[in-house]
Amino acid sequence: PTALPTFTPTPTATAMNILEIANKKVVRIISGTSGGSGVLVSSGNDQTTLVITNEHVIENASDMLIELYDESKYEGLILFEDKEIDIAVIEIMAANLEYFPIILGGSPNIGMDVYALGYPLNANYSVTSGIVSANLYEEKSGIQLVQTDAALNPGNSGGGLISREGNLIGINTSRKEETSTGRIINNIGYATLIDEVYNRTPHLFTIDTND
Repeated sequence: PTALPTFTPTPTATAMNILEIANKKVVRIISGTSGGSGVLVSSGNDQTTLVITNEHVIENASDMLIELYDESKYEGLILFEDKEIDIAVIEIMAANLEYFPIILGGSPNIGMDVYALGYPLNANYSVTSGIVSANLYEEKSGIQLVQTDAALNPGNSGGGLISREGNLIGINTSRKEETSTGRIINNIGYATLIDEVYNRTPHLFTIDTND
């Protein structure tokens, strides 16, 4: 009798695979005596790459260096900065880099797994995990924030908040440390939704279709 063909399932990417790939898409920003993190996105041409970060990371910077995962460094040119929404976009003269596609997905689902990526406390690249705790509307700036319980520490600012599929959800921005009465608060961090970044700077980015 003819042997029946065997079914070989297509391997799926694990969280470890996703995070290993994401490592190459996150950068350290060195700005004077301070710094933070950023994420690489496409510039739409084959000569440069863009970095999204927080405005407060590069505020008053006379010069800055963008350090990649392999410790190579590039000078950064600020293309956009908005103090109100705390977002900046930087250009580096580097091509053929791994980057996060810009996918406009709207509000992430409450409870979905997320990972916060960056260079906290001026140390090595690190990953913390958590969930989406809430989607909030920030009245002063008029933008949507994603609340997460993934740990965010100084230096994480400007890094990426990604889904377990490796999609960029938002840009890590801040954490809440205490109440108005001084009570310590844990596990409340905020990221600016990537859709909001695009809405302010649509001329800079190439959009990927979210199928």
